[in-house]
Amino acid sequence: MFAIAVIAFLAVVPSLIGLWLIQASRRRFQERLTRIRERSRFDPVAVGDSLSMALDSSERPPFIGDRTCFYNALSPYLRCAVNPDGPCESCSRYENRASRVAAFLSVHAPDRS
Repeated sequence: MFAIAVIAFLAVVPSLIGLWLIQASRRRFQERLTRIRERSRFDPVAVGDSLSMALDSSERPPFIGDRTCFYNALSPYLRCAVNPDGPCESCSRYENRASRVAAFLSVHAPDRS
């Protein structure tokens, strides 16, 4: 009978240790998140200047780059996939958005006849 109790105890102990380790890990993670939240509340530089600038929409342009280009992302963060660093004026891949859409529609438009 004693042997069965020892075997049962040894079978349960690893699960209990695993649960204890998971709880300790979750507790450390929550404490770390709390510290980050507290630090960013009082010190905006701790989070990063780019994040604090991105949240202020009054100073942010609605998009960057040439909006007539087909490859422009129309985003305040990304210019385009072809030439993300710019400038748009000297880009060899510039393609007018209106002409590209018109060409697409001429090929893929349903036949109305």
